[in-house]
Amino acid sequence: MASISIIAIKGNYLDRASEIFEAFKYVDLNNDKQFNSWDKSTDYLYNNYSSFSKIDIALREIWSDNGWTIICDPEMVDLLDDNAIVALAKKLNAVVLTFLVQTTSVTYWFAKYNPDKQRHFVSTDGQISENFGPPLTEEQGLTINGGVFEDDIIQLAHKFGVNLEANDP
Repeated sequence: MASISIIAIKGNYLDRASEIFEAFKYVDLNNDKQFNSWDKSTDYLYNNYSSFSKIDIALREIWSDNGWTIICDPEMVDLLDDNAIVALAKKLNAVVLTFLVQTTSVTYWFAKYNPDKQRHFVSTDGQISENFGPPLTEEQGLTINGGVFEDDIIQLAHKFGVNLEANDP
């Protein structure tokens, strides 16, 4: 896994996708594409998001799994917008989690909002650059320090019921 950038919202909010994306100042053009396999969806997203972004169109993958609405943010920008995520958590009255694994820059990140930011951890190249809030119960048994690795973030997501290695949306 080279990189993954995920926003997970507790509950199924697929019917409110336009509202979700408005929180990030996107306008839903209602030109959705649906795929019957994870591979086809991911291939489309990663083969097209760069060309679409050049014409100011942001592509996002959104699905529901195990009681969570999951948004894939290939540009790794939406999960940086604390204000939008807090507003979204408040609007939906839902827990929102963010996860980032970027192995090229050796960056590992997670955050929990309920509705305000309760926990935020970032490690880049073995250095902790953010360690906000007390450790969560779900962090127990994981290496959430400067030695964090992608497996720790994947396991943390699993403890919440979020599958960062999904095969089918």
